[in-house]
Parts: sequence; C-alpha cells; structure tokens
Amino acid sequence: MNFNASSQNANRSDKKFINTFIYLLTPFFIITAVGMGLGLFMYDAAAYAMPDYTLTGIIERLISYPLGMFTTLLFYPVIIIILLGIWAVRKGILLQPEKHRKFLTIISIAGMLVSIAGVLPVTLIGVDMWSPDPVVGGVLYGVQILIGVFGGIGYAALFGLLSIPLSKKPGIITRALAAAGKRSLTCYILQSTIIAIILSEPLFGLGGRIYAAGAALIALLAWFIGVLLSVVLEKRKQAGPANALFRRLIYSRKV
Repeated sequence: MNFNASSQNANRSDKKFINTFIYLLTPFFIITAVGMGLGLFMYDAAAYAMPDYTLTGIIERLISYPLGMFTTLLFYPVIIIILLGIWAVRKGILLQPEKHRKFLTIISIAGMLVSIAGVLPVTLIGVDMWSPDPVVGGVLYGVQILIGVFGGIGYAALFGLLSIPLSKKPGIITRALAAAGKRSLTCYILQSTIIAIILSEPLFGLGGRIYAAGAALIALLAWFIGVLLSVVLEKRKQAGPANALFRRLIYSRKV
C-alpha cells in the first residue's frame, strides 16, 4: 500500500514538473520562433538553407556544428518534445501501443493535419503564389517552425500504430529497418558521408549540377546502403562501429 502511494506521488510530481516546464518554455519558444521566422523571410530562406559544398563550406559546418546543436536545443522546442517523450514512456504509450490504439490514432491524425495546415502558407510563399508583407511572412515562418512539433508527434504516434501489426509477424523489410534502427548513429554518419562525397564541390561535385529529384535519388541510395550494411552487421551479431564507439566512450568499457 505504501509502495502504491509512493508511486502515485512520484507520478504526480513528474506530471507537475513536466507541465510547469512546458508552461514556462512555450512563450519563450513562440517569441524565438517568430524572431527566426522574420529573419528567414527577410533574408531569403531558400538561400539560407542551401548547403555550401565547397571545402570552405564543409570546414565551416564542422566548426559550427557543435554551436548549431546547442542553438537548436535552446531555441527550438526540442526540450518540450523530450519532456513529452518522457511522459509517453512513463505511460507506456509507445512501449505498449496496442493498449493505446485509440489515443495514438487521434494524436497521429490531429498532429499531421495541424502540421499540414501550418506549412501550407509557407508553401504558397515558397512557390510565389502569395507575397505577404515581411511581418506577416515572418510570423508564418515562425508558426511553421512551431507547428513542426505537432507533425513530429503525429508521425511518432503513426509509427506506434504501425508497429502493432508489424511486431506480430515481422517480415524481411521490418527486420531490415529494425537492424538499421539499432545502428542509427552509424547509418546517419555513413549516409551523411556518402551524400557529402557525391555532392561536395572538391570531390564529385554533383551538388551544383543536379535538381531536387536527383538529390533525392542520391539520398535514397545512401539510405539503402546504410540499411544494407545494418543487415550484414545484424547477421554477424555486430553493433554499428559508431554506436559501439559511442557506448564505449560513455560507459568506459567494451560493449
């Protein structure tokens, strides 16, 4: 009885902590998102997002990457997503999706609909079908940054629903994706390296000569290579090299 009371008090304490954190951070993220949206709209978001595949550009990204991670964590609503993830794990929503099928269905549909509604105005601006004044455009870009959170939550819920039938009788595709998931860090580094080698100007230099469809095909090829490597490592019962190194650095022992 004491154990149950203690568990209930701990759950209430966790819920209160998470709610307080979200209430405090939400206004901050709204202000920073609108500020970033104004900057992106006024200084050409497409040019801002276009990667520089020259050697100088690669070196600059390597130097700025740690700062970029800190900036993303601080100014984007990543912390709120982490807190919601902690809450979902404690509730067993994604660990036991079959028990939360109705809730996951509502969240997946609502999350993706809200995300689509939030990105539509920015899409119209991007294809030159609408040219609002800078303040309105900046606010819409800021809203799109925040609305992306709902899309991520919606997709997470959708994947939780998809895992219910797949977990009962996993096929070859499911097993391959599971193998890649176990080696996500290795796959990410491998895929990023392949794309950088093919697109960067000092190497193959295709970045400035192909269109979006060609870039998508290269990204798909890089992803497929990562999955194929993961399947081979899974059959050998070996961890991904980057994952093994990361664990060794954390735990200071061979994993």
